[in-house]
Amino acid sequence: MPLLVIEVAAEATAAAVVVVLVVVVVVVVAAAAVVVAVAAAAVVGVVVVVVAVVLPLTIKDRDCLVVVVVVVVVVVVVVVVVVVVVVVAATAAAAETSH
Repeated sequence: MPLLVIEVAAEATAAAVVVVLVVVVVVVVAAAAVVVAVAAAAVVGVVVVVVAVVLPLTIKDRDCLVVVVVVVVVVVVVVVVVVVVVVVAATAAAAETSH
């Protein structure tokens, strides 16, 4: 009988360890997602300042300015989309490992 109690206790302890590890992984991925979102917001803010203030002061040709602004906006949008896809994929992978 005591052997059965020890086996049950060992299984319960192992299950608790797995749950704790899964929670840690999910929390770390969520924290990384927040850090990435804040960094992306900072980058977008810098790009907005550059596009709104710096470029018009340095590029006097209006057609050239339009092309540069469009290129900058497209690049920023692509980068943000890639970051969002990577964060969503990482979060989904972490959630999948928890099941």
